[in-house]
Formats: sequence, structure tokens, C-alpha cells
Amino acid sequence: NNIPPESIYEFLVGNNGLVDTKEGIIKKTTTNPHWGENIPLKKILESQLTEIPNIQMENLIALVSAHVLTNSKMAASRIIVLYWGSGISMRMIEQGHFSFTDSPVCGEIENMVIDFSNYKGEHREEKAIFRHMISEEKISQLFSQLPKEHKENILMFQNNSEIKNDLRLAIFQAADSGNEQAIKLVEYMADVFFAVLMNMVVCFDPQYIVFNGLPRQYHKCFEQRIYLNFQDFLYFQDVKQQMKLIFQLEDLFEICLFGSHFLMQKHFL
Repeated sequence: NNIPPESIYEFLVGNNGLVDTKEGIIKKTTTNPHWGENIPLKKILESQLTEIPNIQMENLIALVSAHVLTNSKMAASRIIVLYWGSGISMRMIEQGHFSFTDSPVCGEIENMVIDFSNYKGEHREEKAIFRHMISEEKISQLFSQLPKEHKENILMFQNNSEIKNDLRLAIFQAADSGNEQAIKLVEYMADVFFAVLMNMVVCFDPQYIVFNGLPRQYHKCFEQRIYLNFQDFLYFQDVKQQMKLIFQLEDLFEICLFGSHFLMQKHFL
């Protein structure tokens, strides 16, 4: 806008996908899959933005995670940050220190087998894994099995969604408005997430689990179901006293903006 390019010291790009931050290459993007793979975005930007000396790239989850650390109460805690959009991204923070972007500790959890009755051992492409069980494809499949009247009642919320034509977001909105069929679908998603959260709790003992993405604004039913499941989890029955679920309610653009600012301050100051 009103800032001349020569006054900009650093330009940071966040992307939802796999990013080689050293080379500035997007290996794969879930936001724009039609771009293909191995996009040399840093070189492209450097050729276009010649006045800016430093162009850096990060994974979107890094910016979302950095925003968490702007809260001084959480900066000294053990935190797991989850971003749930077209895909799943996770990151663990230990007293202000990030795990690596491609950390196998959190990254492999999305490949955890949830449904052993449907498990054929194909690993990443397996239909029984966590990532698939809460995918757009899976939720659309469950939605298609509802009676026509129930589907129409849920679809009324679709045009009001902040992401147009996002069925899962419409389901979250309908559930928080009391639609019984939508509540069942959200409870299904919460139950699948609970299986993952249970493992995270046992392995990492986090003080906070921070959600961003799909359940960001419409999390009431989702949160209630997860805490209900924790009541039967003997290891962590009193979960609200030991661990808190946090839903980042700000707009994703604002989160990335503040997260970028935090990372730059930490790096340069």
C-alpha cells in the first residue's frame, strides 16, 4: 500500500503445505494443488521484488504457532498446535522452541491408523488413517448418506460460510445452531480427533492444544464432545485442570500477520 519497497527489510511468505524453507521451494501445497510440485517461489519473488533484500518462506503452521507465543502465559508451556483446513498440520512447542517443520514426532500422527477394520497396510494412501477419516472426501461420503431433507437443512448454512461451498464448515455452523444430523457428523469428527489427542496426551503431556482452521469459529459441539470423551480416559479424567483446548478465533490473515511479526522480532531483535 503506502510503504515504498525500498523501506521493506524482510518479506515473509507462509504457505499451507510442504516448504523447503532454506531453498524457498514449495514441495507441495494443499492450498493451491493445481500449482503442481517443487515450485521455486522464492526465486520467482526475488525476480519480481528486486528492491527487497530478504525474502523468507515458512510453513503456514509456523506462523499460526508463532502467534500462540504472543500470549505470554503460553510462551513457557508445552503446546501442540493443530491447523485443520484442506489438510492437517501439527507442531509442538516446548517453552517457546518450535519442533522442526517436518518433525516426525507430530507429522506422522496424521498417518495413525484409526479404523483397523478397514486397514490393509497401504500406509499413506490407506483409507483407515486419521488424515483420511476427517478428510473432505470422507465427510462428504457420510453427508451423502443422510436423508434428502436433512441434507437440505444443513446446506442452508453453506452460503453463509466464510469459505463458500465448504461443506464441513457448513456442518460445523449447522451443529452449533442445533441441527441434530449436523451434530452427529461433528461428533464423528470429534471422536476421530479424540483418538489422536489421546495419543498426544500420553506421549507429550501438553498443557495446551490449540486448534485453528475448520472448527475455529464453530467449535461448541466439537469441544463438548472431546471433553466428554476425556471423561472416560482414565489417564486424564480431569483434563480441563491439566490441559486446555484453545480455539484461535482471530481471522487467519491476522494470525499469520502477528505470527510473521513475532518470528521477525525473534530473529532480528
